Amino acid sequence: MMRSLVVEPLPDAAAAASWTTAEERAAAAAFGSEQRLREYLGWRAVVRRRLGRATAIGYDAVGAPVVENRPGVRIAVSHCRGHVVVGFADGPCGVDIERRDRNFGRIAARYLTEAERALSDDEAWLGVAWCAKEALYKAAGRRELDLRGDLRLLRADLRSGAAGFSAGRSVEGEAGAFEPGDAAAGPAATTDGADVSDAPLVRGASGAVVAGADVLRTGASGPEGIGDGVSAGPEPPACLLPLTGCGRIEGRIGDGGPVRLVAWWNEEMILVSTV
Repeated sequence: MMRSLVVEPLPDAAAAASWTTAEERAAAAAFGSEQRLREYLGWRAVVRRRLGRATAIGYDAVGAPVVENRPGVRIAVSHCRGHVVVGFADGPCGVDIERRDRNFGRIAARYLTEAERALSDDEAWLGVAWCAKEALYKAAGRRELDLRGDLRLLRADLRSGAAGFSAGRSVEGEAGAFEPGDAAAGPAATTDGADVSDAPLVRGASGAVVAGADVLRTGASGPEGIGDGVSAGPEPPACLLPLTGCGRIEGRIGDGGPVRLVAWWNEEMILVSTV
């Protein structure tokens, strides 16, 4: 289960320095790209601020980032121009953040079946679907997966500018659907790390859609440092304000069971996470 999401502007090298090792800074300096340097160091700084300076970071056999000295803690990482997001979980997890100005329609046939494309007519759907497939790929933890055959989207319920959810749409032949009126349980992304288990999407006082506004948790962390904090105020991720939509999706990896995902987006970015 995803326990918390941290969404932050990418720090510069100086800001990340105290949270990264000399070896990491030397590796980043060899990239020859300021953007890659900030991404490489930035997410490591986020992880250590959340889990502690002594957290050892590495990669697994398929090249996914892992924390090596925190048993039971899984991480998922994504970044796009100017922002980084890190998910902390107690099991397989995935997250993706993308700019909305990317031309998803040009490559949609490579990652969506016709049935999947028809799951929503929301203008954000092609981007949300791409992010959902990326999150599923990361949660799968293995390579050589076909985006159309091995990673499938079964149901989707997207609402631009609205917090309510209906039964949504499902791929023909897939049993069941979202229960009408259910809260969209999922991670509540914040800029400072939040407990994200079972956080609904609700409408804030300003009328904008807010992620889990009345159930965010920050402050004192649980034994793993990935959630179970004290109650905090209704602050959605600053990078997504004002939110223009939110949604929930159900997918599947291979022959496995259903995987729930939650999505938020504004005019500039889309964020999708496994639940």
